[in-house]
Amino acid sequence: MPRTTNRNPGVDYEDEATVYETTVSDPAGFGPGGVRYDGTAFVMEDASGQFDPRTGGGGGITEPQHKSLDVLVHNVAEPAYTQWNRTSGKVQSVIIWDEDPINPAAVKIRAWEYTRNPVTTGKVESYDRVQYDGAGTAIRRLRTTLTRSSGKVVNATTTEETP
Repeated sequence: MPRTTNRNPGVDYEDEATVYETTVSDPAGFGPGGVRYDGTAFVMEDASGQFDPRTGGGGGITEPQHKSLDVLVHNVAEPAYTQWNRTSGKVQSVIIWDEDPINPAAVKIRAWEYTRNPVTTGKVESYDRVQYDGAGTAIRRLRTTLTRSSGKVVNATTTEETP
């Protein structure tokens, strides 16, 4: 790939951060964030040094780090079945399952649950985003409460609730 005008010339690993080799070797570090394939295995490097991603040598991430990750990637990366539940034509909840919920072994992945004000033509007052663990047990609940003025949302406040 030709170099772009906004880059300084340098060796390949500085420009690309991915090195593909035809011979098995272990050159000096190629920089944090780099990935190298030596013909038989991938080698990654972080601030602590090089590691094999298959053996978990990178140490993984902590629970607080995991909670801060955007869950949107899960909707793209995992096979899922989306169930929309309506009452009087209005969405009450959306549940993401790991497979069709007709199967008794299906496990919930996440859900959005809406609370509506029956007096104001069913406008949403708050909604909960619920994350489930691998067994389908709720482990995290974020509640967003909407404040309206003249029927329009003017503020949204999110708090963490007990699952």
